[in-house]
Amino acid sequence: MWNQLALLADKDDINQYLENNPMLLGGIAILIGLGITAWGGYELMSGVAHDKYGNKLTGGTGKFVSFVRVAFGVAAIGFGFFKMIF
Repeated sequence: MWNQLALLADKDDINQYLENNPMLLGGIAILIGLGITAWGGYELMSGVAHDKYGNKLTGGTGKFVSFVRVAFGVAAIGFGFFKMIF
């Protein structure tokens, strides 16, 4: 299904549209950042993180992964505000 949609829309057109509408690009980045930050914050509070294979990460490794997720989420939110302002 996604392959068929990708054939309909040229990626250059999508990039040009997002460049012309920075509020939309910033809003998308902020939504993604909020999701990642919430995910990392929840795992940080629970003390258990999961890797991409579903394995539980506890202790220092779990906290580190959670901090990384929170940091990337905050970076995405910052990028979103940057695109909206400038």
